[in-house]
Amino acid sequence: MIEDCAGRKIKAYTDYSGLITQLTLLHEKGEDTLISYSYDQDQNMVSITDALQKSTQIKYDHHLMIEKTDRNGQTFYWEYDGNKTGAKCTHTWGDGGWQEGWIEYFPEKGYNLVTDANGAVTTYYYEPNQLVTQVTDPLGNSHFTEYTEYMEVYREIDPEGHMTGYTYDDFGNKTAVVYPDTSVAHYIYDKEQRLSIAIDPQGNQTTYTYKKKQKYLLNSIIEPDNGITQFDYNAQGLISEISKEGNRSVLEYDAQHNLICFIDQEKNKTQWRYNHRGEVLSVQSPGKNPQTFIYDVLGRITSIKGADNNVTTLLYNGYDEIIEANDQHHSIKFDYTPMGSLKMREENKTKVFFDYDKMEQLVSITNEHNEKYRFTRDKAGNITQEEGFDFLTRRYQRNANGWVIRTQRPHNNWTEYQYDALGRIIRAHHNDGTWESFAYNKLGQLLQAKNQDVSILLERDKMGRVIKETQTSDFKDDQGFTIISEYDRNGNRIKMTSSLGADLQNTYNKKGLLEKITAQTNTLKEAQKQAQEAQLKYNALGQEIERSITGGITISNQYDAAGRPIAQKVHRGHKDTYHRQYIWNANHRLQQTINALTGGQIQYVYDSFGNLASAQYEDGSYDYKLPDEVGNLYKTKEQKDRVYGKGGKLLKDLNWYYVYDGEGNLRLKSKRNVAHTQIQKRQEEKQKPTKFSFFIEEITEDKPKRGELAYYLQTDRIYTEKEKQEYTQLKEKQEQQEIAYQQWQQGDWEYNWYGNGMLKSVKKPDGTVIGMEYDALGRRIKKIIGNEKTNRYLWDGNVLLHQWTYQKGQEAQSSVNDLGEVYLSQKETVEDLVTWIYQENSFVPCAKIQAEEQFSIISDYLGRPLQSYDQQGRLVWQTDYDIYGKLRNFNSHIGLTPDFIPFRQLGQYEDPELEGLYYNRFRYYDASTGLYLSQDPIGLAGNNPTMYGYVKDSNKLVDPFGLSPEYFPLDNLGRPTGGFAEVTQSTLGTGTSASSSVSPPGWLGGEHPHHQQRGHLISNNHGGSGTDKRNLVTITDGTNHPGMTKYENKITKHVKAGNTVLVEVKPLYNGDELIPHKITIFGIDQNGKVIVDGEVTNGLRQKTVCCS
Repeated sequence: MIEDCAGRKIKAYTDYSGLITQLTLLHEKGEDTLISYSYDQDQNMVSITDALQKSTQIKYDHHLMIEKTDRNGQTFYWEYDGNKTGAKCTHTWGDGGWQEGWIEYFPEKGYNLVTDANGAVTTYYYEPNQLVTQVTDPLGNSHFTEYTEYMEVYREIDPEGHMTGYTYDDFGNKTAVVYPDTSVAHYIYDKEQRLSIAIDPQGNQTTYTYKKKQKYLLNSIIEPDNGITQFDYNAQGLISEISKEGNRSVLEYDAQHNLICFIDQEKNKTQWRYNHRGEVLSVQSPGKNPQTFIYDVLGRITSIKGADNNVTTLLYNGYDEIIEANDQHHSIKFDYTPMGSLKMREENKTKVFFDYDKMEQLVSITNEHNEKYRFTRDKAGNITQEEGFDFLTRRYQRNANGWVIRTQRPHNNWTEYQYDALGRIIRAHHNDGTWESFAYNKLGQLLQAKNQDVSILLERDKMGRVIKETQTSDFKDDQGFTIISEYDRNGNRIKMTSSLGADLQNTYNKKGLLEKITAQTNTLKEAQKQAQEAQLKYNALGQEIERSITGGITISNQYDAAGRPIAQKVHRGHKDTYHRQYIWNANHRLQQTINALTGGQIQYVYDSFGNLASAQYEDGSYDYKLPDEVGNLYKTKEQKDRVYGKGGKLLKDLNWYYVYDGEGNLRLKSKRNVAHTQIQKRQEEKQKPTKFSFFIEEITEDKPKRGELAYYLQTDRIYTEKEKQEYTQLKEKQEQQEIAYQQWQQGDWEYNWYGNGMLKSVKKPDGTVIGMEYDALGRRIKKIIGNEKTNRYLWDGNVLLHQWTYQKGQEAQSSVNDLGEVYLSQKETVEDLVTWIYQENSFVPCAKIQAEEQFSIISDYLGRPLQSYDQQGRLVWQTDYDIYGKLRNFNSHIGLTPDFIPFRQLGQYEDPELEGLYYNRFRYYDASTGLYLSQDPIGLAGNNPTMYGYVKDSNKLVDPFGLSPEYFPLDNLGRPTGGFAEVTQSTLGTGTSASSSVSPPGWLGGEHPHHQQRGHLISNNHGGSGTDKRNLVTITDGTNHPGMTKYENKITKHVKAGNTVLVEVKPLYNGDELIPHKITIFGIDQNGKVIVDGEVTNGLRQKTVCCS
């Protein structure tokens, strides 16, 4: 009998030889069969049968496993250098040669050779204790490891020569880590061998104290800023209370140690219900419908009923991979490789294919239009070339560590990178002469970001928070512009001031929710004007239900039982000035918006993929936003109003033709047929061969076709050099003609780009040039209009704080003194200063202050500005939005223009000079097309409809950075590097548990003394995979819970309230260590509100039986 710490009893049945044949779980109603085993006459285990009666079959030869067929029918095979016990495996492969490999042993020389299915050879050197001392990869790069006399890792040297060293005490506790940059982290233990003090490389000290009577239970954590988090426990040693700065949360458990109730600081309860296996059956949040779950006998979720009553059903293959998912709107099918990587995704009879080499390395993706995205890898598995759906090719040159040191792009464009000893980029240099440089503190936190235009300097407190940001030219005597921030012990920013006069104060309630905003400027103070104020109230779920602002204006919000907004009302006194009602259907799709003041209605329609496809407005007019199978948008039902090229490039619509540069950036927009000239000429050439009987045609497919030069060159006929020369001359002539025709002419829009992919300038149809400058973080700092007027911008983190204007000749000037020093001889003029106030930790603007006037900004549930009121409470600006993000029904009673409030979709700033273009941090969005001008800088990780596409449903999703999610690739050491996830209610609970078949880097085991766990980066509850090695890292039990859990629960709670949260999780490594020393987690909702922004130290411990 086996009994776990929760009191569950597992019964083991054995045969006459004492071999276990079956394990069952005992419970009140009987027993559940968990797994069964069978053996042959030689006592070899020949089958493993799960609770669904699916078996893994194994064959042996002299006790050596030679064949294993898994529950999906895939077979793997092994060959040995003999037929006796102890023989060494020399060859292994799966059906079709999958994961084939060979091992050659040279024990006398102390090394082994491992050859994989791609012919790549890795050499492992070892010493007499069988400890690996050197690994030489297939490219000849070596990683060295040295050990102490107790077999502890003493020193690691990467292929570039960077060294990381470790020291230990007499008990084997790690006492210090010396990193390649010579920084040191120290660890101090008490006499019970418990970690008591951790000193990071920056010198910040974190102290851990423990209970006196329960010596292995953590009592408190004292942070470097002296903030204290305290823990109390129940009789079973489970955390029952967590308190910090007077805020107290309570946790309650059932008899099986399952968390059944969480009570927050405001006494709000979240409750869980479980079955006898400890599987969650339901979650009940305050004021919401419960979410319920059904499982199969293998513990896999088969049905999820969300708070919106939408039911999702899941089907699996023999393991934990989902092969079919269905809900009220979707039916999606999946297929996998033998090792569990996604091979095919099918929805609405359209398929996307993922192709791998025989070592399970992704080599191509084929989309619904049979376009391919290809990857070329070196023998070590590093990507060396990437070819997009549109054949845009990037090549990567790497150093011995596998770090990219040069990216070669089309038309000889390139970027070169330099790194510090810890692998952080310190400089990027581009082909156009522009550059960025970065400097970090010893914790890897950014301190400086510079480029050719401006320097950004950051000062941080002991917790890593930015307390001062300076924007300067770096000229002597230039003090620059500064922003200073103050925080409370809970990490909330309570005050922000700027050198241009901004003064913002925030007050928070016990739950850390913002309850009061007070904003001033020097101008308002000098004029003795009232400060801009807002007071906020929330429901039990933390959703804003009321806001009172300057001018006697009150905004009230209502939500349904699924946590979705159903009404927003603005009123002054007894008069309503705005009242919208929202009707939702399953999957949080907005079905209807009702103007309760006029009775007008807007109806929304979605396609079978969940894309927002059309809207019928209150005046009866329609907007269509219809995507085809790959996400290309059309504005008519017939989908004939636009022409797209490969990879989502818009070539033509009803008004314009579009031409792109070699990197996929929009270069020209013209009424002339510039985009199709090339196509037309090539069609003519197909009908008229040259005198040597071949056609002028580019190779655009994998295999050449009749009519292409390559087709004839592969036949028996051999072309003369003269024939080839004619081909080359005609081709070059054609290209030159096209280039000449595709230059700016009056009436065109021309776009020029920096080497880092940011928009440099726009030439308007009348010839006026609008120039842009940015800082090294992608924030726009200047917009130069016709070389006559400049708009300047100063940022507070990720949001705009100030903007002002100066005329030509009023810009900052520099001179050189007698010592040869460049100094600031003339400060720039600051005129028409505007101060923008944002709700803290969000992208939602809430006020504008200009001179002695102040204006409140009211936004919808997405954060889009709807109205603006002056300090007397008079409505001065009002708008609605169409499904492309353009203004509708704009109205200003006092003659203000739309750009009086320039913010649109979250993170977007409309440039009126550019007629419909919205600056969106790293890209520009065109509201007339619904597309970005350039491809997503993060490529496929953006997870948007196309490389140019905005989010698929602008009624609930935002893209504040012009980027968008998935798992990041493994680094050169095979370590996970992080991931994105969009967490919605339909996402919750759809992940998979960590598979025991995956051993993340650094994995030693979960037993004493390691206490390791396979930790999800994107959590199981947030849809994270437990089988994808990019999502699993090695962490300790306490780091998992309560460490990461507390942040994940906060996200979960917010999502259950009807919100969508974009989550980014990143592991941080010290040098070449395989196990992260910290994990950062950042989450932001659809309103731009930051839900979590924290980090968890790896190495935290729970109480375990073996340590009690």
